[in-house]
Amino acid sequence: MVHVSAMEAVAELARARADGLAVFGETCPQYLFLSTDDLAGPGFEGAKYVCSTPLRPREHQAKLWQGLRTNDLQVVSTDHCPFCFTGQKELGRGDFSRIPNGLPGVENRMDLLHQAVLDGHLTRRRWIETACATPARMFGMYPKKGTIAPGSDADVVIYDPHAEQVLSAAEHHMNVDYSAYEGKRVTGRVETVLSRGVAVITEREYTGHAGHGVYTPAPPASTSARSCPMDFGLVLQTDPPASRVVSLMKRAERNGFRYGWTFDSAVLWQEPFVIYSQILANTSKLTVGPMVTNPGTRTWEVTASAFATLNDMFGNRTVCGIGRGDSAMRVAAASRTRWPGSARP
Repeated sequence: MVHVSAMEAVAELARARADGLAVFGETCPQYLFLSTDDLAGPGFEGAKYVCSTPLRPREHQAKLWQGLRTNDLQVVSTDHCPFCFTGQKELGRGDFSRIPNGLPGVENRMDLLHQAVLDGHLTRRRWIETACATPARMFGMYPKKGTIAPGSDADVVIYDPHAEQVLSAAEHHMNVDYSAYEGKRVTGRVETVLSRGVAVITEREYTGHAGHGVYTPAPPASTSARSCPMDFGLVLQTDPPASRVVSLMKRAERNGFRYGWTFDSAVLWQEPFVIYSQILANTSKLTVGPMVTNPGTRTWEVTASAFATLNDMFGNRTVCGIGRGDSAMRVAAASRTRWPGSARP
């Protein structure tokens, strides 16, 4: 269960685990450190904190920390949605429902959790378990990942537990114009990062190089779990330049990915259908299409015709996910379209 943010959800997870069910919970830094108080900021500042699931009142945080200590919550991660305030979050001025959902914060996760250690919410061992070791085990990557041991990948973070810093958009490396934790003082800082023994961050400066990344398959974490064959895909936002999207899709195919998805939006990003044709023309096996098509901004006949044409040209290598169109309606203020021949949306 991902993005657990409410005390009631933690209670349900605890009850299910006490009954012996194989359920697990993940929460995110924003639910541990932010609250509805941030949503109530002056003017339009609260738009910076619009995310899904939404932030809760501050009293929920104690139950989240308790769940992490008792292992009713096992993981702290973040999906990192770095919508800029200027030009993107501002789409909701005058209509909050058009605010793109999501917060930036992947750079701050380890430092915020270390501050939680100093504040007494977690032990140092539990910090590493929830952020590093447990995810590797749950996704079947242990002992290749998630531990420092002979034979494991030398993925190592050198951490200064005494360094003091103030989190700020002026200092972070994320490509977004605000920090959800602006002005927060924390103690502890990542200094150096080794990926498979190679320094990719050296004294807080990026020293890696393009092409270093290697696809790491995630087999089933437990042979006793219900078997489910999995294919892997890459999801990209169709931001310019389009040639970069095509290049990344070609690399994904070379590294064993079966699917190449993009976001589909006629409002925020580039129109994807022309880019799909270029991806298909430059690959031989990759199945390509939008992760979710927004009915609120699409005409079904045109969409169906586009995919039929691409399938005819490139050997049935397209796929189309279909959503309810909620995102499109929020951003474009469009009304939800209806399925052809059906009264249901």
